[in-house]
Amino acid sequence: MARARFQKLSPEKQEAILAAAADEFAERGYGAASLNRIIERAGSSKGSLYYYFDDKADLLRTVVERALAFLRHDQFPEVATLPRVVALQAGDAFETARL
Repeated sequence: MARARFQKLSPEKQEAILAAAADEFAERGYGAASLNRIIERAGSSKGSLYYYFDDKADLLRTVVERALAFLRHDQFPEVATLPRVVALQAGDAFETARL
């Protein structure tokens, strides 16, 4: 999950980073995704990306968690009761990707 300081960014800057990351992961997959392309799309720097996220897996985790939160709360209220185990399993997948 993003470091607490990420929440201090403006909502617009948060969205720019997460949207750029989501696009990159969707287009290329986790393994081929490039942090350089993400920061270029977001208009950010590599140093600032590592200031807010531990690594690429942490960035992906944040993108997925935000997407799930959006779906659960805004778009599909009936999904809000999904068991927490789904999120935990997603976290396991990120840990595997990190290896």
